[in-house]
Amino acid sequence: MEPASETGQKRLGDYFVLLRRHWIAFLVSLIVAMGLAVAYLHYAPKTYESVAAVLVTSPTSGSSPSSANPNAAATTINLDTEAQMVTATPTLDGVAKALHLSPVDEAQLVNDVSVTVPPSTEILDIAYEAGTPKAAQDGARAFADAYLAQRAATAQAGLTAAEKAVQSQIDPLNASLAKLVQSASGLSPTSVDASRNYAQQTTINNQLSNLNAQLNQLKSTTVTPGQIVTQPELPTSPSSPNTLITLAAGLVLGILAGVGIAALRHRSDDRVRSPEDLFQRTRVPALSVFSGQLAGADTELVAPLSADGRGYARLRNLVTTGLESAGERSVLVAGVGESGGPVAANLAASLARADEQVYLICGDVYGSTAEALLGTAPVEGLAQVLAGERRADQVVRSPAELPNLHVLAPGKDADRADALLQTRSPRRLVDELLATGAYVVIEAPPTRESADAQTLAHAARLAILVIAAGHTSARDVLDACAQFESVHADVFGAVIGRYASGSAANRKKKRKQAATVVTTTDAEAPAGAVSRESLEPVDGRSTREIPVSSLPESADDDVPPTMSRPALVPPGSRGPSGS
Repeated sequence: MEPASETGQKRLGDYFVLLRRHWIAFLVSLIVAMGLAVAYLHYAPKTYESVAAVLVTSPTSGSSPSSANPNAAATTINLDTEAQMVTATPTLDGVAKALHLSPVDEAQLVNDVSVTVPPSTEILDIAYEAGTPKAAQDGARAFADAYLAQRAATAQAGLTAAEKAVQSQIDPLNASLAKLVQSASGLSPTSVDASRNYAQQTTINNQLSNLNAQLNQLKSTTVTPGQIVTQPELPTSPSSPNTLITLAAGLVLGILAGVGIAALRHRSDDRVRSPEDLFQRTRVPALSVFSGQLAGADTELVAPLSADGRGYARLRNLVTTGLESAGERSVLVAGVGESGGPVAANLAASLARADEQVYLICGDVYGSTAEALLGTAPVEGLAQVLAGERRADQVVRSPAELPNLHVLAPGKDADRADALLQTRSPRRLVDELLATGAYVVIEAPPTRESADAQTLAHAARLAILVIAAGHTSARDVLDACAQFESVHADVFGAVIGRYASGSAANRKKKRKQAATVVTTTDAEAPAGAVSRESLEPVDGRSTREIPVSSLPESADDDVPPTMSRPALVPPGSRGPSGS
């Protein structure tokens, strides 16, 4: 038996199946996450943002760079540097003064402003955030004005420095020119000294002309640091929290939380709902899946041409093939948590419709399969046959529509039949019925209810499990497999069906009532009686005492096989042999 494994990679469809099964948990997680998102939008502090767009231009016009004017404007503006100047200390001081802020609030200004540069432009977008729309608008305008004022002041300071530098060159030249003019008055016009003086005056005049031109140009330069091309507007809605982003985040978190919770519930819930679940968790193959509801208390034969009728026909074909390989024509059908009677009866009926002689042994003596098939519960049945009081052909009865189906009912004394099923008599009975060339279908009680199904398994070659979809756990399926394999009965596979709610509870109630009716007091018991407890106690039920004469004659057969219920097997550690 190979261990079952769930380590395989999941397909996308597996997650949709998981969400469909646990849709309530997923929906609750989604609603809670969206509710938290809405609550955050309502209660979170709101922040408003206003943006001023500033066009950055050359701070001066009418001048050109020269050696005398090193601070003259350049044609290329580095906007990354200008963006940093928005948060420079002089700018922050101007903003704080305009907004009448304290030094503490001034220190927080840099956290409230952000500057971006749109691609391929010479524009700075100055955004300011505040707790009110008016404060955001005033802050954005104050930053834009302070930045332009700081830039204008810097440009004006450069022009002033350039003027002083030019003037510092003009003043010595004027002094030198004045000396030359004064000395020329005492020289003869035709002398060499006069010619030299005149040449020096000409040179100085030329220099002064150039310097005065530069000085005039600097004085005529207009400072243009830039302009606000888009005035900051009064915000009409908060920028934070952002409604769309918050709701989208709530949706994503809700989906992730829902998937996570559904996955956790799926891992903790090992109930079988589909053939895929069955095989992945237990490695037991699903032989058939029935869409109709299986009535646990009232067994009904489905129409041969219905969907479930065709399902039973396929199950019959699989079983006959499996029995041919096994070399024996007996099969045991046991529910795991619910009655396997409906499946056992319909499988036997399908075999009978195929023109086979079929014996249905109703080993679930507290069930109602025989009564549902025959209309009434026969007085005599398994108890008399197993005790050797009657032959099987004397007590079997057949439904009117299926003469090839021979039903061996428990009889009125269900508790006595239950006790005798714990001996080796069922094995002899099955051998006798198989000798006629017929198929034998044994209906066993649910494996979760008692060890009776395990006890009956030694009389059959193959075992079929009946699983209630959405109710039977993988742990119980593995336990049933362990029970049958411990007595060398191969688990051929399982069928999956839906049961009416409360069918298991109704069955337990009926079994308790049946046990109460057939129980007798010690005073009523005949002398020399042997109780079922002396054979094998099961579930601690009180049972009717059975006369020694009614037990099988062979001393060896009086002692039932010792079959203790195996310990539960963890899901994923065992599966049917050959899987």
